[in-house]
Formats: sequence, structure tokens, C-alpha cells
Amino acid sequence: MRAEPHIRKANYSPSWSRARQAVREGRHGRAGRPLGRVFLGTWSLKDLLAHLVGWDYANLEAAQAILAGRRPAFWAQRDRDWQTFNARLVAEYRREDPAELLALLHDSHRQLLAFVETFPAEEFFQLHGRDRLSTILRAEARDEQKHAQQIRELAGPACS
Repeated sequence: MRAEPHIRKANYSPSWSRARQAVREGRHGRAGRPLGRVFLGTWSLKDLLAHLVGWDYANLEAAQAILAGRRPAFWAQRDRDWQTFNARLVAEYRREDPAELLALLHDSHRQLLAFVETFPAEEFFQLHGRDRLSTILRAEARDEQKHAQQIRELAGPACS
């Protein structure tokens, strides 16, 4: 028997929090190393964190669109591995000041989670056109876990 929607929704929140916590912990393991040094293709840690901020805001907009019965706008910008969209997010949200970037990272995630908490549980798993909020946020959590692992690998064995 399937759990009630409010119970299933409550089980999602810890995975989003764990994913972001893993990013923060991996970043702390980089103490003393430049955040601007390229380590992931063409991205530095600043770029990666800006990417996460951008997707927080994109997913916030997507959640609002889904609840209003619209398709999330980011689908219109999808290309191979989201390269163009990701580049735009990095350009928009990258900050040179690490403290400013980390504050933005915290605030963007807080805003997304706060909105998700208001999202009706029965709507959370429901298909709206071709989209479900639960599916979009599960993809975000997986992406954050992947990036947290990349940051841990960059930081070295002490963070693994």
C-alpha cells in the first residue's frame, strides 16, 4: 500500500537537505585552495556553486509554473546536457566574492525549500501536463549529490 501524499512529500525534504549539506561539506574541505581554479571541464568551484544557485531559482520558477498549470520555462532551453542553459546560469549567478556567493547559495536553496513546503502534498506527485514537481526536485537532488562527490574528490581524501 502506498503512503499518503503528505508522508511521501515529507520523505523528500531530507534528501534535498542532505544533497546541499554534502555540497557545503565538500566545499569546506577545500580550505586554502582557490575557488576560482578550474577543476571540472571549464568550471571552477565558483562556477559550480553558481550553477547550483541558478538551478535553485530555475526549479523555484518551475514549481510555480507547475502549480499554475504551465510548463516550466527551462524546458524551452534544453540542449545537449543543458550546456547553454547552464552557461547562462553560471554567468548570471557567479560572484567573485566567496562570502557573497555562499550567501546566495544558502538563500536560493532556502527560497526553493520554503516554496516547496507550501506546495500541496496531493499536487506534489501529480502529473501536471508532462511534469511532476517530485520528479524535477529528485533530479536536482541527484545533480547536487554528483557535484558534492566532484567537490569531495577535488578536496582530497580528508573529505571523502
